[in-house]
Amino acid sequence: MDGRKMELGISVTQSTETIVPKRERCLVEKNKLIFSIYRCLGLFPFRWDSSKSLYTVQAVSFAVAYSFWFLWPLIGLGVALYGIKTFNLNENLDQVDDVVETSIFILGFAVAPAITTYSIKQIAKYLPEILDDISNLCELKVGFKTPLHIHMPCRKQKALSSKAEFINSQKFQEHEKTLFYVPLITLFLSIVAFIIAWVNGILEVTEWSTLKSEWPFYILQFFYLTQPAITTWFCVVFIEWMRLVYEALKVEVEYLYHNTLTSLQRTSGPQRDRNIPTAAFSKESVKLTDDYIDKVQEIFVLLIKIIKYVASVNFLVYLISAVFCTLELLKSFRLIMYMIPLAISVGHMALICYASNCLMDEYEHILLILKRTVRLERHHPGLLPYDELHILRENLLELPPQVVVFGGYPLGNGFLIAVHGFILTYAVLANDIMDMQSNIPPLGNVTGNV
Repeated sequence: MDGRKMELGISVTQSTETIVPKRERCLVEKNKLIFSIYRCLGLFPFRWDSSKSLYTVQAVSFAVAYSFWFLWPLIGLGVALYGIKTFNLNENLDQVDDVVETSIFILGFAVAPAITTYSIKQIAKYLPEILDDISNLCELKVGFKTPLHIHMPCRKQKALSSKAEFINSQKFQEHEKTLFYVPLITLFLSIVAFIIAWVNGILEVTEWSTLKSEWPFYILQFFYLTQPAITTWFCVVFIEWMRLVYEALKVEVEYLYHNTLTSLQRTSGPQRDRNIPTAAFSKESVKLTDDYIDKVQEIFVLLIKIIKYVASVNFLVYLISAVFCTLELLKSFRLIMYMIPLAISVGHMALICYASNCLMDEYEHILLILKRTVRLERHHPGLLPYDELHILRENLLELPPQVVVFGGYPLGNGFLIAVHGFILTYAVLANDIMDMQSNIPPLGNVTGNV
């Protein structure tokens, strides 16, 4: 961890001006490129008010962004209708009742966009307070600096507790790189070879008329998936920031725990040195960490109000799109182009599940270290501030940073596997229903009328 060269139990002493030169430079200014992109896309309609020292919503930008993302699916529908008209694809008679057709149209291009666009309102409602709380969080003096840079995609990094561990780890660095990259490269090459062989075989039997009749609906998929994809990445940015904060907490707690063990070993031997501190954990440092966690949990409470709605709506769109694309692939594997929107839907669901899983891994690691620390106190009474550590652990247990969707389903690897099963099951079911309907004879033949 950067800035680890300090004595046990001593907090960082830099002033607030050193850590945060300006309050508005807490997270947004440290990640200008990311938030500039979201500003252009309409998901960050805020400006910094220096007189009030907070972010305020720009009404015009918010209205323009909200209207644009509401009309975006209709633009895709226009492109699809133009494609159908251009290639004269209305060869079959319209067998859908006008009332049903109108209802589906309103549901798909009025109700659904209104529900998905509401995500921008949720972001605009809670994000200014979240950014202000992050600024306040950076001003707290704890044993580390609050992480402000976002590294995408998130990767779990092994926490090094001491300089000795760091030196020893250099010996195995090349070995670990080999174990990581060689299987990854071979898997990548295998997948590329499979895709090339498959696409080459598909192109030999694919007819242009088949692709021509499908591309308007194929394009429409991208118009529908654009806004959910952008808002998913927006949520992942803040989930990754939260993971970095818990990773910094984990490194701090792990460092103190290992130094506590080192101090205990040096003071419990036959040649005891009583000038060495008996514990790295002090009451003051534990209380500072506890206050820091309180602020982090307050931010998460606000953040989850955004993510819970946005992720739930996006998952619903991804599921519908994935079922439709899988159904088209089941009907004919010549429609290989539907693999792209299917990969986008599944990939974004996997992305946010992976980010949530990494966040919980850091959180559970902190709990494990605190559990070991409390056990250490039981074996050596009076060594550590047991009451403060117990309160700290209870505080963490009260509000785990678990991202949930659909009212309470936790996002993670298990949920992603269940989603894959749902997509495949309903695609097969829809395919069977369509086959049954195509085999039903016309009503005139059943009654005997000509």
